[in-house]
Amino acid sequence: MIMNNKSLFVATLFFLLLLSLDVHAADNRNRPYVNEAPLNEQLDFVIGQSSKWETYRVVPETWLNQLRKHTLDSISVLKKEISNLQSIVLNKESDITSLNNQVDEVKLNYEKAVKERDSFSFMGILMRKGLFVSLAIFLLVVMGTIVAITFLLFQKANMQTAKLKKELSDTMSSYEEYRQDARRKQENLVIQHHKEIQKLKGLS
Repeated sequence: MIMNNKSLFVATLFFLLLLSLDVHAADNRNRPYVNEAPLNEQLDFVIGQSSKWETYRVVPETWLNQLRKHTLDSISVLKKEISNLQSIVLNKESDITSLNNQVDEVKLNYEKAVKERDSFSFMGILMRKGLFVSLAIFLLVVMGTIVAITFLLFQKANMQTAKLKKELSDTMSSYEEYRQDARRKQENLVIQHHKEIQKLKGLS
């Protein structure tokens, strides 16, 4: 009789435990997910609002699916931005090459003008040597300034591309680490649950 009472008590306790976990899980499923929040806030929400049992957390599958979808969307946006920046970099490189060619052409014209000394013409207008040299130097300064500005823009685009690549890598690493941790915790919870069932069967 005492043994039957003890078995009944254990079974009742186990039933209440399962009922409590189910209630927590139902509460989590009904709790609205933070769809518009940044990824780091979504991770904090999933961890902070999930049901806790001993050292484990029970996360609704809908939350994990939402987190996965938002992570993949963010990765897609970052890839698109990287592609756009790479296209900008290629265009800037082409501009730099064109400007360098123009600078080389101006240098050649300048050297030719110096060799001609006393008689030379610019656009059909005869000019003094000093004026022509000043004009050529002015053009070189303008071209050099344009090249310098274009180079700075190119460097900035490279830095932005590197930053986006790092953010993408960090996001992927964070998501993979969280996914692996969640999988391990779920497996441990299943093992613990199985052990509890075996223990209860042993008691009965």
